[in-house]
Amino acid sequence: MRPVSKGWPFGFNMNYKDLIDISSAALTPVVAVITLYIAIQQFRSGKAKYRHDLYEKRLAVYKSTMRFMMYASMSFPIDDKLDNYLLAISEARFLFDKGLSDYLQELYLKGLTKKMLEDRRKRVPLEDEHNIVLEIRDLERWFDDRKNPAHEQFVKYLDLKNLK
Repeated sequence: MRPVSKGWPFGFNMNYKDLIDISSAALTPVVAVITLYIAIQQFRSGKAKYRHDLYEKRLAVYKSTMRFMMYASMSFPIDDKLDNYLLAISEARFLFDKGLSDYLQELYLKGLTKKMLEDRRKRVPLEDEHNIVLEIRDLERWFDDRKNPAHEQFVKYLDLKNLK
């Protein structure tokens, strides 16, 4: 074979076959580096999607909790709200630590107590109704007093700077 050029630096004398061999040998590491770059980008994208999905699920539980507490602190029956809230917090133990998960369960149980008192109120004589109404009002105040602490418990999970 004839040399590619007689003017190669450092006295190299190459033909076309040598040039093709070197190019094909260099191509493998270049493809490996490009593949690694794509894999890293996909990992980062997957991690960002995971964080976004986790945030969305946590935000849905937060909104449901605040909505439930708003209704529970008012003088409205909470029949359908209680069922919706239980459904919303069903995944809480997978999304939050034990402390917050237990707190959400406590809110549900207090709501259930309010529902049972509301149901009992419909069946008791008028003279006994007053005591039940007082218990219901106490529960409504209990929920009202815990709106801000509930909000604070969610902050570490919904702060975008600290999202894990």
